[in-house]
Amino acid sequence: MSVWGYYNATFNVNGVTRQPTTYSTTYMKDRALEFLDYFEQSDASPWLMFVHPWAPHKPATPETKYASASVPAFVENPATQETDRSDKPAYVQNLTPSKTTVLKLRTSMLRSLKSVDDMAAAIFASRRGP
Repeated sequence: MSVWGYYNATFNVNGVTRQPTTYSTTYMKDRALEFLDYFEQSDASPWLMFVHPWAPHKPATPETKYASASVPAFVENPATQETDRSDKPAYVQNLTPSKTTVLKLRTSMLRSLKSVDDMAAAIFASRRGP
């Protein structure tokens, strides 16, 4: 099943459209590491790398290896219990998600962020320097 942004996402890599079958965050990590390998061969010129994964945005599909990963318990706060939303924009006033729906999305978002953590760790670990 193709899920926009997470599996079978479309990427433009140097003008060539690619649709890898790997998880998009993993694909972006691999591309970022290739970028670093290339540009860190010589530090004579400055460069900028911008890495922007889909995670944790909806539908927040976690990578298969994190599909059942544990996540921290949800701690309610006054904002989650607010009933008078008259001071909020219309789209917020009209939201009626159930607590179950919100907790399910939160869990998926946190699980999808585990792959982002892997990506960030790999990028920082690959950094060459003094």
